[in-house]
Amino acid sequence: MVLGWVSCGTLGWGVEGVFKVEMGAGALRPELAGVQAGVMSVAVNGRVVEVRVGYRNVGTEVVAGKLAVPSGAVRLESARLGRLVEAVDVEARLKEPVLEPGLRPGTMRMGSVRFELSEGDDGGWLEGPLTLTVPPFSPISFRLEAGRRFEPVDLKGLKEKVAREYVMRPVAEAVAAFSLKVEEVAVGDGRVVFEVVAGNATRFPLTWMGKLGLRDLRVLTEESELLEPLKVEGALAEGLAPEGVVWMPGQVRRGRAGFALPHAHAAGTLSLLMPGYEPLALVHDAVEGGWLVVKRAVPEEGMTVAAGVEALAAEERRFASVVAFWEAMGKKLQGRDQAGYLAGFATGGGVREAMARSLAGMVRVPISWVEFAVPSMQKLAGNELEVKGLMVEMRCLLAGLPRQNEFVVQWRCDLKRESVERGWRVTGVKVEGREPFWERGFTEVLATEHFLVFYQLAASDGAKRARTAGDQLEKAWSRLQKTPVVPGARYAAFVIPEKADFRALTGRDAGTFSGATSAAYGMREGEMRVLNQAMYVNDSHFSAMQRSWGKPDRLVTMQHELVHLALAQWTRPWTPAWLVEGVATYYAGQLDGWSRDQLRGRLPGGRVLTHLSGQPFMGAGVTNAEEVWVQYHYSAAAVRWIERRFGEAKLLELYEAFSKVKPKVWEPGEGAVESARMREGRVALAEEVVKRVLEGWEMDQVDGTMRLELGR
Repeated sequence: MVLGWVSCGTLGWGVEGVFKVEMGAGALRPELAGVQAGVMSVAVNGRVVEVRVGYRNVGTEVVAGKLAVPSGAVRLESARLGRLVEAVDVEARLKEPVLEPGLRPGTMRMGSVRFELSEGDDGGWLEGPLTLTVPPFSPISFRLEAGRRFEPVDLKGLKEKVAREYVMRPVAEAVAAFSLKVEEVAVGDGRVVFEVVAGNATRFPLTWMGKLGLRDLRVLTEESELLEPLKVEGALAEGLAPEGVVWMPGQVRRGRAGFALPHAHAAGTLSLLMPGYEPLALVHDAVEGGWLVVKRAVPEEGMTVAAGVEALAAEERRFASVVAFWEAMGKKLQGRDQAGYLAGFATGGGVREAMARSLAGMVRVPISWVEFAVPSMQKLAGNELEVKGLMVEMRCLLAGLPRQNEFVVQWRCDLKRESVERGWRVTGVKVEGREPFWERGFTEVLATEHFLVFYQLAASDGAKRARTAGDQLEKAWSRLQKTPVVPGARYAAFVIPEKADFRALTGRDAGTFSGATSAAYGMREGEMRVLNQAMYVNDSHFSAMQRSWGKPDRLVTMQHELVHLALAQWTRPWTPAWLVEGVATYYAGQLDGWSRDQLRGRLPGGRVLTHLSGQPFMGAGVTNAEEVWVQYHYSAAAVRWIERRFGEAKLLELYEAFSKVKPKVWEPGEGAVESARMREGRVALAEEVVKRVLEGWEMDQVDGTMRLELGR
């Protein structure tokens, strides 16, 4: 209810202004037990008296349903002076209110009651003891005391928008991992709207199964009235996080919750409430034209912080300590302090000895920079004195190679310390993924114009193999210069004579693959980059592999792998395997007349391109070398058809397009073993991009048309 102030003369006793009262009385009827009527404030302006009246739940249970109140006239009187006036207006929300979903304990349903003094009444009696009667509640006695006079909030003086960053701190374990911030407060059309942002505040992916969302936000006014949002917009209306979907660190959801603007008497202090979070106390500031947060050093009195919240904070401190430890270890290597570096590894269990052997090989490699990094997206296992399975990355730059070509070795480490004040020691190290090439003896380097060719120190013919490989690599580089796929200035290459070494460095079967390039990815400066860019040439039984690939020497294999390196800047984990390998096979010249004839007799059936789009790499899960050969050459045939139908520019546009998008469902770090959701995401993205770039053609259409032409 909006009251219009009309000046009707000056009261004889000068009782003007707004006064705090905060008095209540219980009900006279048994069915209203647990409910009080209360007077929160009184405003006197001329002959108009406005009383803020409410019904308070003083019980322990929620009060719901319809209240049969008031049951008679609402009266304001002075028994001492024999004056009495009846209300001329009672706000509708006070008349037989329907309390749905219910009035919580300690909260009120508020409204305004207006009285008007009769002509000739100077209002002097308002300065004495007063009684408000709201039947069927007991009379409420109070006085308008000068010391309790206050200035209501000037609602017209509120700014339309105020940018803030108010943080709501979690106190319940269920929401310990979710940040909640108010970024903006807007006022207009009788509403106050809060712009809220929720995010994954941890360093690791989370899956949220809760229902808590912005619809659960509440505003508690200075009159203890709990306001529910009138309107909720944005993703946060559905929940703090997408239900059942992996939510990555730093990802946020936004939303807006609008509330009825509190009454001027109740807007001085507001509390923003969300289940599981500490209340956010907002105090009106006339200069700011809005509300400022009252910061607390500890949670609100009576509110305890759940153990899970404290555990998350302790985990953050422990994570910071292990990060500092590994940063110090990197600086020791940079400063050539080998003894200090090795001292960081425990002497028991052979850990220090193993790292000393690794270091002996590492120092022979032309490394220009090295540092350790602890990926943030991991949850620490262990306790304050022990960490198990910590992922650590050793990041290196090789002298002579471009700076963006970073080599990374991943470890799973166990660490211990004697006390929180003492430093960590590494008690266990296990290589995660590919072994460091120097631990396999590849420490010797032959430099050519465009390659650093690594070979093993112990191999008697290592230098000879490296020279032969270097000549062939340069020829492959020159050949590729004549195609649209232009290689970079310089790469690393490894000539590998032993099957076990090839498998250790590439993860591929030496009996199936004659070569490989790296397929490691990492986030650097907010973007995905290809790491460990290098060519690995499988020299074991190469003559047998030549027959599989249909070429008499390894030059074509080198050219194939060099295509991968040249396109690495555009390649992503979700680029379809048939496109990645098809382009390399095609531009290496491996799809010749002989291989096409062989392929015609082995044409696979079904949705081949769709199937291969769901694979993390060509040959995944296949042990038959002949089947892998068919997949490679079938993919090359598809690429050849696209190039002839749409042109080379469109083919490379299709390849590059995958670097600008990613599947809607993506779970990094899964390696070759991927979830069904990720495979489905790969296929869906491939279908979308192929259709968009190839002018409406779908993969199944390309599949069928290409197979018909090939089978003629």
